[in-house]
Amino acid sequence: MNFRLSEMDVRGVMRGMATIFLPLAAGYYLVHLSYSILSPRSDAIVDGVTMFALATLLVVTARRMFLVVQLTALGILLCIAVWTYSDIYMKLGILDVSSTVVHDRESCLYFSIITFTTLGYGDYRPTLDGRMVAATEALTGYVFFGVFISMISSYVAINRQEYRRRK
Repeated sequence: MNFRLSEMDVRGVMRGMATIFLPLAAGYYLVHLSYSILSPRSDAIVDGVTMFALATLLVVTARRMFLVVQLTALGILLCIAVWTYSDIYMKLGILDVSSTVVHDRESCLYFSIITFTTLGYGDYRPTLDGRMVAATEALTGYVFFGVFISMISSYVAINRQEYRRRK
């Protein structure tokens, strides 16, 4: 089997990988950086600043990377939304398996991520006051992932059309 990649194909693969992984890395390091501000550790701040600089360099130097900018913004919005909901859960509290009200950051952030993605493991659940907040977060997660999937689908469709035009 003869499999050859042209330079254009390699660039397309790299662009596709950057489109998917750059927003995830930016979102991860935004949470990482914001968490380190609450409990400062110098290595976390350096990691966050370094990743931001690398992401900026990638976006500025690459052509036709507008979708990466959009997905990065979407990733940042995701992190802000999950973090904000976890703050609300810290104030309202969540219930663990033994029905004890929990207010710590890690448990509330974990519950917020699980609720946003609508996994619902059952190890934590909202209090009576937090049920509508959890329902709102789940709906926000549905909308977010719908937008994310539509953006990726349009990117794939546009790249497919460009590839066919070049042939």
